[in-house]
Amino acid sequence: MTAHQLKLNPSKTELLGIPDLVQYREDTTKFAFMLSLLTGRALDWASVVWDSDPWIRTSADYFAGQIHDVFEYPAVGKDISVQLLELCQGSNSAADYAVQFCTLSAQSGWNDAALLAVFREGLNLALQAEMACRDSDTTLSLYIGMAIRLDNLRCQHHASKHPRPQPCRYMEFHAPREDHPEPLQLGRARIAEREQDRQRRRNLRLCFYCRQSGH
Repeated sequence: MTAHQLKLNPSKTELLGIPDLVQYREDTTKFAFMLSLLTGRALDWASVVWDSDPWIRTSADYFAGQIHDVFEYPAVGKDISVQLLELCQGSNSAADYAVQFCTLSAQSGWNDAALLAVFREGLNLALQAEMACRDSDTTLSLYIGMAIRLDNLRCQHHASKHPRPQPCRYMEFHAPREDHPEPLQLGRARIAEREQDRQRRRNLRLCFYCRQSGH
């Protein structure tokens, strides 16, 4: 695919070789420079991956490499059209699906009307149903952005209604404190006291009845 087909600024096609980025010190300035060169589907692709790939926003070199890989060396193997028609959201987030879709669509040469129809068909059924009344008179990029936002809201709502279960906390069982001895213990204690008293009288030669000595 040529720079014209990508709708990159034809006077700045050196972007794919990245020589001009050396003059910029800050990554934010490099980002602004690169994004200013993108229009059309290339800009749509960048908008989606900017929100979905956390690495994009941390390194201008990584961002430039992604542009290089997507547009200078398109996907090999199956025809791009076949890959687009087979692509579907499944259990992935709409954002992840959109990144894959925009990467392929930027290389496809299809018009936006065809791409919008294919993107819609690739969404999971639940999201398709919710998007059904929201997709009239909209562009491909707006439709993709709307699908991502709606899918994020659905995920947040589901998470709030179905919180993750907390692990069970086992309650420690404490046996009741025995502040008062049981009757059996009282009986044994009294018997022991009596035996000690009898032994004391015997040793002192005291009477077992009056506890006096001399008889």
